[in-house]
Amino acid sequence: MYKITISVGDLVEFALRKGDIDFKYTGRQRGKQGTKAHQKIQNSYKKNKNYKAEVTICDTIDYNDFQITLQGRIDGVLEEEHGIIIDEIKSTRVSLDEIEEEFNEMHWAQGKVYAFLYCNQNHVENIEVQLTYYNLDTKEIKKIKKTFSYYGLKEYVENELLQNFIKWAFVINKWKEERDNSIKKQDFPHKNYRSGQRKLVISIYKTIKDNKKIFFNAPTGIGKTISTIYPAIISFSEGYVEKIFYLTSKNTQKDIVEATIENLCNNNLKIKYLSLTAKEKICIKDQPNCNPDYCELAKGHFDRINDAVEDIFCSEYAFTKDVITQYAEKHRVCPFEYSLDLSLWSDIVICDYNYIFDPRVSLKRFTEEKGKYVFLIDEAHNLVDRSRDMYSCEIGKKKVLNIRKNIGKDHPMFKILGKINSEFLKIKKQGDIDIKEKPEEFIYALQDYIYKADKWLSEHNSDVNYYDDILQFYFEVNNFIRIAEYFGDNYRVIITKYSDEVIIKLVCLDSSKYIRGSVEQGVASVFFSATLLPLPYFIELFGGKINDDYHMVLDSPFTEENMCLMICNHINTTYKSRESSYEQICELIYELYGGKKGNYMVFFPSYEYMETVYNMFSVIYPDIKIIEQLRSMDEVQRSEFLNVFDQEKNIIAFAVLGGIFSESIDLFGDKLIGTIIVSVGLPKIGVERDILKDYYNDINGRGFQYAYMYPGFNKVMQGVGRVIRSEEDRGVVLLIDNRYAQSNYKKLFPGHWKNAKYLDSKDKLNNELKLFWKE
Repeated sequence: MYKITISVGDLVEFALRKGDIDFKYTGRQRGKQGTKAHQKIQNSYKKNKNYKAEVTICDTIDYNDFQITLQGRIDGVLEEEHGIIIDEIKSTRVSLDEIEEEFNEMHWAQGKVYAFLYCNQNHVENIEVQLTYYNLDTKEIKKIKKTFSYYGLKEYVENELLQNFIKWAFVINKWKEERDNSIKKQDFPHKNYRSGQRKLVISIYKTIKDNKKIFFNAPTGIGKTISTIYPAIISFSEGYVEKIFYLTSKNTQKDIVEATIENLCNNNLKIKYLSLTAKEKICIKDQPNCNPDYCELAKGHFDRINDAVEDIFCSEYAFTKDVITQYAEKHRVCPFEYSLDLSLWSDIVICDYNYIFDPRVSLKRFTEEKGKYVFLIDEAHNLVDRSRDMYSCEIGKKKVLNIRKNIGKDHPMFKILGKINSEFLKIKKQGDIDIKEKPEEFIYALQDYIYKADKWLSEHNSDVNYYDDILQFYFEVNNFIRIAEYFGDNYRVIITKYSDEVIIKLVCLDSSKYIRGSVEQGVASVFFSATLLPLPYFIELFGGKINDDYHMVLDSPFTEENMCLMICNHINTTYKSRESSYEQICELIYELYGGKKGNYMVFFPSYEYMETVYNMFSVIYPDIKIIEQLRSMDEVQRSEFLNVFDQEKNIIAFAVLGGIFSESIDLFGDKLIGTIIVSVGLPKIGVERDILKDYYNDINGRGFQYAYMYPGFNKVMQGVGRVIRSEEDRGVVLLIDNRYAQSNYKKLFPGHWKNAKYLDSKDKLNNELKLFWKE
């Protein structure tokens, strides 16, 4: 017997979906208001002891050599004396007078499947299905009932739904057999393990088997990508895993993961992997506006999507951007929605952090229901700030006034925009810039805007004056309200005031419980990086528990003698002392370059610092070729910057620490032979950082470390890590700052820094350089 599990919603959607993608405005708040409508109707039954809300149901059915497990949650079950009623609640803006018995086939289908499962489990012969429609505008309710026999429901589910699905289920199960057989024949793809690599592979396999979390720091060169993917893939054939999510923060990481999986496939592994591309980057139109009047692929998309999914699944292993685009064009379907559908049937999904962790854009089909998912979180140190940003939001007063001024007094939105502006003014008059309480009155005004805009936008077309302005502000307000629902002790309200602007920002200081909640939807998670130090700090910020979760710190696999790490501890680079450091730093850069000509990178804690030293260096040493990271660079400019290291042999690149060139780039061999890090990388002092410091001071007394010191030192380690990328690489690193000689910083040094040399003059620097480059 073949086995397959599918949700009731996915089964109904697969079997019955048809028509267009239409994201024209039809009530963007519908999902949230629908939830409230569900709760309101369910609460109306509170006094009825025979009513149960949100009833989880799961049953396995034998059908045509298949064991199909159907699972879902029934809105309501009413166990009356005369019989059982399955209540399916739907919110709508359609007039209830227009809703007749056959209003929506999929509504009945869901109710009928739930009724069938209930009958099957409870040996019920006849049952009623009730569709309860709630009008969001009028608050009116309409109920439509039908009575079904168990055998009638069984015939419907099997012949109308499962028969359409079973062909696809057969394809999926044949694939899983083929996949697992190929996995059982897979050995580790390299002849020999690098130092520490075998221990890492075994630890990750054990983590998955034990349904645990693991946090590990592994320096560059140990082979983190293959060491995490390989044991996760092996776990498929053991039955521990049904899907792997490889989560990244940068496109360059996605390329490495794709290449790693492709190498395994070249070694006879059979695996389906999807690389998700952002909507705006894969859309065929200038603007990702999904409605059939604008996009020809949106029209009839759902009529063609099942054939498109089957075609690509039966023909390809790699669902990459180019492949998806090719098949989307062939079947005339939306490439982005196509890729989201493919996530259901892919063994590995490679995607950005936000598809799992961001509450606004996450893959709800995976983040709202638990499954046998493994989350591999690469460069996990980036998740700290990224996740805080995901749960933070802001909104400004100026836009409110501009829209109000443009639409005029006769517009139905004029009054509510005035109310929001008044709330802004009240807040502006307050002296506080840091508030611990949620701004309730302000949020009430925003909710009122949502309600009125929701109705107005539904009744008008996009060609109406100022429609886009009202819609865009609607999105901002909706996002603000959604984030406000998370507001608690881990949040602060920050008020920024200018002469003509007030910005209210909800700042998430601690996102650990949200990260924990996301990964607990799976069976195991792996957080890893070359700079996940100090480990207890990261474990806490990711919602882990150091006494319960697995964790490990691995040594560098490279010979320590290949990197000469030097520390100039006689120069002060603090903000107050920077002016006196400029000329000294220019001199040290020149001396390092003179020790052996080649390609070097110099990292600074800010653009201002970098630009000042860059300009001074170009005047003092005009014969040395230098390049500079610009404050704003597009993808072409970034590529040009990195290509210089392929084309030039003697160049010094000035860049910003913690920026796009200080991590996730590989410059092997003589493409980069040295790096200078100026300062200890502390983030810029500011209101938010200081509030973060106070927050952690209250929690654990380590506010400065959590807000400034640890994030700064993480950037330093990333910069240092650019030099040695392979066993053959040799290079020098110079850290410039007197704080590196302090014990609190020395404690943070990774193991392979233990032989760092402290220098207090350029003569000592030259001696060390001569010794190193002579070897």
